[in-house]
Amino acid sequence: NQLDVVFTGTPDAMKLRDIGVPIRTIANAYDRNHNYPAVAADSPIKSIEEFRGKRMGLQTMTGSIYLWEKVLLQTHKMALTDLASVSPVGTGAPAVYALQSGQIDILGEWHGHYAFLETVLGLKLRKFDQDPALSEYSFVQAFFTRDETIQKDPQMLAGVLRGVAQGLRYAIENPQAAVRGHFEQFPNSRPTGIAVDIAVEQSAKVVGINVQLSRQSTLARRWGMASPQQIERVRDALVENGIIQKTLPWQDYYTPQFIDTLNDYDVDAVVQKAKAAG
Repeated sequence: NQLDVVFTGTPDAMKLRDIGVPIRTIANAYDRNHNYPAVAADSPIKSIEEFRGKRMGLQTMTGSIYLWEKVLLQTHKMALTDLASVSPVGTGAPAVYALQSGQIDILGEWHGHYAFLETVLGLKLRKFDQDPALSEYSFVQAFFTRDETIQKDPQMLAGVLRGVAQGLRYAIENPQAAVRGHFEQFPNSRPTGIAVDIAVEQSAKVVGINVQLSRQSTLARRWGMASPQQIERVRDALVENGIIQKTLPWQDYYTPQFIDTLNDYDVDAVVQKAKAAG
């Protein structure tokens, strides 16, 4: 085994569980679905129902983004085949060019990438991020591990997850300090060709937008929690769309055993440290 914990989309993990791979969710990452479509701000497309016959560009034709666009369209009585075309456009500048040049009408990406496109690249978007399906299908991104690791080293897993929970609380309080700390820890992640202060300012805006996906559960000290209903709704949608074949019990996909432990940290100390970082 090369990794102890993996952060990925739940459809990918459920597909692995479907074929017998012994992995399980140990923490749900977001409070709502972060995969949704968008169009240019001046596009005549005002609703998802108007997607029929239009051209969609996706970051990739595999993985969670593709799967969730398929599910979202299904909730609106459409399939990907009802679109004129669906093609990969990548991320960053290529995705922006595809939309602005008219190669595509609709962009299918994820919340954090939209934040980057708008904040750093200046793209103006109309995002369909308030669709009811995004709340209905909210068990979408999570931390996973092997069943064997849960049995053999639960303390290590609880420590990893507690660190993530503390990091979220820190970033909610002070995204600029979170970004500076990240750049210091991982200098190769800092954008090149621009001043450090500008890189921090831009990235902090993106982080500030991203952490909103987990804000409610983090502040309630319930980050990582997923209800049986959340899990079953996602499982059933994936079965209905032919993405997985088996209807397994929700416990086969997720364990809530770490929730109390991972949220058991000194909130005041984290907040004070974030504020003191300036």
